[in-house]
Amino acid sequence: ALLCTALGLYEFRHDIRDITDILVTTVPFLTSFPTGFYFIRNWNQIKKFMVSMETDSYFTSPFVHSKGNLLRIIEDTKKKCVFLTKFLVITEFIGLTSFFCKPFILSYLEESQINLTEEESIRKQWKNMIYVIWLPVDPRKPLVFYSVYIYQLFTALVFFCHSSSVININFVLIRYSAVQFTLTCKALSQTDILTSSFTLKSKN
Repeated sequence: ALLCTALGLYEFRHDIRDITDILVTTVPFLTSFPTGFYFIRNWNQIKKFMVSMETDSYFTSPFVHSKGNLLRIIEDTKKKCVFLTKFLVITEFIGLTSFFCKPFILSYLEESQINLTEEESIRKQWKNMIYVIWLPVDPRKPLVFYSVYIYQLFTALVFFCHSSSVININFVLIRYSAVQFTLTCKALSQTDILTSSFTLKSKN
């Protein structure tokens, strides 16, 4: 995939729009590799941390569960995290679907352009793929077109699964961490109130 992209950068180097299209779709792939490698290598620790957020934190504290306002904070946070997860997945899936349809939509819209030369027609077809690449073959042949299309479709699905899961995990962990701090502050304030009340009663 990277070789095809590099060939595309060289072949379309004189067109800034094509270079931009290639970079827009390639840079996210390149930046996702370190993140994916980190998650794969440290998945056991990440999984343990995620479990501990649910089982060994303020979310399971008897004191928190005894207070209605603190319990509502936990429930509201979980609902917001579920909504955020669904929203991000649906948004990314819609974007992914538009990429899947790109070659067919552009081919349909540009059917009237019959004044192109043989070389221009081939270059145009490479630009209309899901990712702008170039190979020394004719992409107008069905076998070549669908082989490249299926491969790009697979890589797009892999990237979708990776990005949607990593982004969701990061958002949820950030949200959960912020709620831990909120619960701590609320619990300390309520403990202070209870202590003050107990002190006043003792004096009386």
